[in-house]
Amino acid sequence: MPFFAIFLLLISAVFHTSWNFLLKNSENKFIVIWWGLLIGSIVFSPLLIYYGLPQPQVWKWFLVSVLIEIVYYISLSISYQIEDFSIVYPFARGSAPVFLLLWSTFILKEELTPGGLVGIIALISGLFILTSGSIDLKRSAKRPIGLLMATFLGFLISIYTVIDGSMVKLTSPISYAALLFFCIPILTFPLMMQTFGWRQMKDVIKAQPLRVSTIGIFSVLAYLLTLVAYQTTKIGYSGSVREISVVFGALAGWLVLKESFGKRRLVGSIVLFAGLLCIGIFG
Repeated sequence: MPFFAIFLLLISAVFHTSWNFLLKNSENKFIVIWWGLLIGSIVFSPLLIYYGLPQPQVWKWFLVSVLIEIVYYISLSISYQIEDFSIVYPFARGSAPVFLLLWSTFILKEELTPGGLVGIIALISGLFILTSGSIDLKRSAKRPIGLLMATFLGFLISIYTVIDGSMVKLTSPISYAALLFFCIPILTFPLMMQTFGWRQMKDVIKAQPLRVSTIGIFSVLAYLLTLVAYQTTKIGYSGSVREISVVFGALAGWLVLKESFGKRRLVGSIVLFAGLLCIGIFG
C-alpha cells in the first residue's frame, strides 16, 4: 500500500475524530450536523467549478451512497444522544473493517496479499482491544441499544466505503466528495424544516457558529482526503487503515476528558500500528 495513501488516511483520521468529538459535546446534534455539512459543502463548492461534476457512469451509485450517508448521519446523531462517545465511536469504527473485509473479498473480489491480510487482521484486533477497554459490559448487557446502534453504524460505514471507494476509481474523488456533501444537506432540508422549524435551526447556528463551521469543514476535508487515498489503493486496505481514528479518539478521551489511557489501550494501539505497518510494507 502506498505510504502517501497511509499519510492521507492518518491526516483524515485526525480530522474525523475531531469533528465527531465536537458533535458529541454539542447540543441539538441533528441541527448542528446539518448546518455543519451545509457550511462545509459551501466552503468546498469551488472545487466543483474547477474539477467539474463526477463522470455520468457513477451517478447511480453516487445517489445510493448519498442516501446511505444520510441514514448514517441521522443514526450517528441518535447514537450520541443515547450513548457515550467512548462507546459509540470506537465500536462503530472498530466493527466497520470486519464488514469491509467481507465485502472487499466476496463482492469486490480484491486479492489481498498474505502480509496485507495479516495486517488487516492485526489492525482489527487492535481496534477491538481498544474498544473493549471502553465498554462497560454490565451496563451494555442492561442497555444493549448503544452497541447495536454502533454496530449498525459500522455496517453503514462499510457499505458506503465500498461504493465510494469503487466510484472514485472512475471519476475525480475531489468532485465526488464536494458534490456528495452538497447533496446531503439539500436533500434533508425539508425533513429538518418539518422536524425543527426555521426558528430553532437559526438559533442553533447563532449560538455556536464556530463549532458548527469546524464540524462541517473537518467532516468534508476528512472524507475528501479519504477518497483521494481510496483512488490509489485497494479498498480492503485503505478502508481498514482509515479506522485508525479510533486511536485518536482514545487519545482525545485521555487528553481532553481525562480518561485513563491504561494498559489495554496501550496494547491495542501497539497491535493496531503493527497492523498498519504490515499493510504499508506487504499490502
